[in-house]
Amino acid sequence: KGVADSVASAGNNKVLVTDGSGNLSPLSIGSAGQAVKVNSGANGYEFGSAGKNMVLKTMTTQSSLTATTTLIDADIVTSKANPVIQVSSLISLNTRAASNLDEENIKFDIDYSTDGGSSYTTLANDIYKTDVFSPGYSGTHSNSYDINVRPASAKTTLTGIAIGTTVNVRIRLDYSAVINSRTIFINRSPSSGSGVGSSHLLIYEE
Repeated sequence: KGVADSVASAGNNKVLVTDGSGNLSPLSIGSAGQAVKVNSGANGYEFGSAGKNMVLKTMTTQSSLTATTTLIDADIVTSKANPVIQVSSLISLNTRAASNLDEENIKFDIDYSTDGGSSYTTLANDIYKTDVFSPGYSGTHSNSYDINVRPASAKTTLTGIAIGTTVNVRIRLDYSAVINSRTIFINRSPSSGSGVGSSHLLIYEE
């Protein structure tokens, strides 16, 4: 082994993989998907996660909802302890006829679980709260399908969470706010023809 001859810094073109004490370690190898990054404490470089830790999920299955339920969810495996996570989502709420939906209150909640979904903690309540007017309710709607894309987002620090923890994040419809037990449609097609809309969930560590 030899001693690293310079201090590593961003943009430095010398790749010196160290053993943690400033010494070269020829047996040090990375794992699939890792990148070489600066290790300022060892005055060299080390292998680590490449890029941002993020998960994107898209849902295109049509659903007709009449109860509180999960709209979309995804798992992220933490790359650090006590991570700060950002959740961003677009939910496609689609309604069809005045008899189906009539100025209903729509609310989303964001929850997360660290025990495989056995229990959930609320990240944010009523993260998006809106009235949705059905087609035919006013002159601004046609008597066909009505597409309402609604954002939901939140940011939080997950304290007490270890590296490598699988965190499940879900966007949930709070059906208790819906008037007269109307049906809420998710990812319905924009017409009576073929095709469906889509909803997206993005989770990433800062």
